Amino acid sequence: MGTFLKRTFWIGLLGGIAYGAWRALGGRATESGQPWGSAQTAPPAPPGAPAAVPGSGHHIHVPTQVAPGGGPETEGSAEGAPVIEPLGDVPAPAPAPTPAREEAPLPEADYTGATAWVEPIDGECPASHPVKAKESSGIYHLPGGAAYERTVPDRCYTTAEAAEADGFRAAKR
Repeated sequence: MGTFLKRTFWIGLLGGIAYGAWRALGGRATESGQPWGSAQTAPPAPPGAPAAVPGSGHHIHVPTQVAPGGGPETEGSAEGAPVIEPLGDVPAPAPAPTPAREEAPLPEADYTGATAWVEPIDGECPASHPVKAKESSGIYHLPGGAAYERTVPDRCYTTAEAAEADGFRAAKR
């Protein structure tokens, strides 16, 4: 086993030296700035000549000057066709008035069920909703409980009854 490890070490060392030499010799550049053996690029085409599209083998013609008056906005107009002029400063139509809604009377506050809880503010329950509830465990904590201070709530309830109405159970400690 020791001979195998020694041979593997020496072969790896020789391979690393050979790779370093190859990188040192292969990484040198010629006076043109191109590495040895790299593909030379063609000089840029003169203005007005077709330009090559890289990788496609096709040439495209790029005009040096674009004639005015062309473009998709004028393609459909022909001799004798009506020309549409811009309207200028025409005021926008007034929005239609919205009918007045009758506000439904708000129901009395129900401190049981879904209306009894609020979101915590910065991980703490407001003084009006002191009961902390964790959705992941389904447990609520009352002030003075063993884990009350370290619990980061998902919901804050006004009373234990409201938390129980939403399906939470009391903490055992």
